Amino acid sequence: MKNYIDFIILKDKKLILEYYYGIIQIEDFIRIHKRKSNDKDFNPNYNLLIDFRDADIRLSKKDVLELVQFHKNNPKLFGTRYAAHITKTPKQVVAGTKFDTLNKELPVKIKVFSTVEAALSWVRLSLKDKDILESFIEEFKKQSNNLFEE
Repeated sequence: MKNYIDFIILKDKKLILEYYYGIIQIEDFIRIHKRKSNDKDFNPNYNLLIDFRDADIRLSKKDVLELVQFHKNNPKLFGTRYAAHITKTPKQVVAGTKFDTLNKELPVKIKVFSTVEAALSWVRLSLKDKDILESFIEEFKKQSNNLFEE
């Protein structure tokens, strides 16, 4: 199974929206974090809304610890912020919970949600922002579908 990962930085919302599709492993997380940090609009204090609903996250506890260490070694990646993980399967919930449990030394507060509505309030947005965020997510989904059509 192929994967697709993308993000958009919404400066006016002080938010980074990430979308994950397919099998996601530690290398994918590190690659996207490096890409984000090189974006001209990147701000480590922007909140994160991360959509994992179309992803098969394959991270062991060792992988999560390695990812936490990667963040510690790259402090420019993380400021004080909130991160909402949107999930739809128990496996996705476990991955988000593992990271939250093991990252206590980082200044990021993570919560796992099953709906966009619930996630919005955690990242300090209102329900009126839902339509625009869902339009970006739909665009990411189209891009991932177009990428893998044969």
